[in-house]
Amino acid sequence: MLQTHNIAFACDYKDMKWVHPNLCSHHIYNKEDSWPIQQLEKMIKFCINDVIKEELQNLVSTSLIYPIDDNKWVSPLVIAPKKNGKW
Repeated sequence: MLQTHNIAFACDYKDMKWVHPNLCSHHIYNKEDSWPIQQLEKMIKFCINDVIKEELQNLVSTSLIYPIDDNKWVSPLVIAPKKNGKW
């Protein structure tokens, strides 16, 4: 069954180009009397800057994320190493 429906599984960002943003996007709804809290920007190790740029470019090219002008309320990046040595 998995082999007959293998199109439903993605192993890479490039495999997800057919997914419409309305299907996988989400919205955060707040109460009227609440306001967002600004978090401080975290320091990122210089050695993984290229990894971050490459991953962000992959996400932008597949339209999973998009750039915005006002970055004041964007969540900070969390970069974690995987067991295979990749980020």
